[in-house]
Amino acid sequence: MRSQILIFILAFAALMPCKAQGLENKSLWVPELSIDYQEINSVEVSPNGEKTLITYVDRDKDLIESIRFRVISNTDKQILFETPHGKRYGDVKWSPNGKWISYVTAEEDGSFLGITDAEKFNPIRVYAIPTNSWIESIQWSPNGKNISFITKFSEKDDAPSAYKFGGSSIVRERQYLNTPSRLSILSIDLKNNIFSGPSFLTPTNLAVTNEAGGGKASYIPYSWSADSASLAFSFVPVKEQNFNQETKLAILDIRTGKIKELNQEGPALNPVFSRNGKELAFLVAVTPPMNSPFKKANMVVTGLRVCLFDLEKDKERFLANTPNENPQIIGWDSDGSSI
Repeated sequence: MRSQILIFILAFAALMPCKAQGLENKSLWVPELSIDYQEINSVEVSPNGEKTLITYVDRDKDLIESIRFRVISNTDKQILFETPHGKRYGDVKWSPNGKWISYVTAEEDGSFLGITDAEKFNPIRVYAIPTNSWIESIQWSPNGKNISFITKFSEKDDAPSAYKFGGSSIVRERQYLNTPSRLSILSIDLKNNIFSGPSFLTPTNLAVTNEAGGGKASYIPYSWSADSASLAFSFVPVKEQNFNQETKLAILDIRTGKIKELNQEGPALNPVFSRNGKELAFLVAVTPPMNSPFKKANMVVTGLRVCLFDLEKDKERFLANTPNENPQIIGWDSDGSSI
């Protein structure tokens, strides 16, 4: 049986170039749309389902590396555009209506948050990132009127030169463990091309964080409510920011700027609003007892549990462990009954 499967795969691979030459059925994905010999970072279908966004690493014959993205029409399978070789684009995101794409790029004159039309590459710089800071975890508000991100500050005036793009986000060459990180928001009016901000939503004594500690991976540090009125985020006090950190959760009201800390137990992260905005799914880190040698050695997190917080009743509820104890919350289903 295994040999028959192998023969079929080889035969299919041999036929693919022949089919591409005389292709009449345009519903098929043709080889010309594939990206050969590249590292694919991400593949995302637009919210309206009309296009596909592919971010990939491109190396030329001299091994000069670019990080590019390509937009493909899902109806006729045509490549609408791809970004130029020789540049690097990170944190590439669809707008909620699927008509715009945001990204971060490092240019010769600095680093920028930009957007482009999803039909053709027409880059617009919306925010010049200051030299003593960098941004990450970019998200659009559900109503498409704001772009939010985490602003992190370096102790030296070297942030743009230290940008290094990897995966679908921006990775720092130098890590600043104790630097402040603030939730920030940029207001956008795409109809009139008006961009204002950014403004900081969190104070300097809080560090919005996505680290679980203890060697665990990074997680989504915040999320928007469906009505674009609130943000949930994980944080630690700046003075306590280290690998022993006890991350907490808070809700930010966009209209009033008021921050409410949630009364949940244990280090918490990866908050995701339910569709009706009444509950918050999140992860709680399982840690050893305080007198454990592992605790003293900063080996803090041994596992993660999925929990739910009822925002109306101000009550936390444990939902489940996971097989590998290392989950990440992706989102809720359409009727809000499952995570």
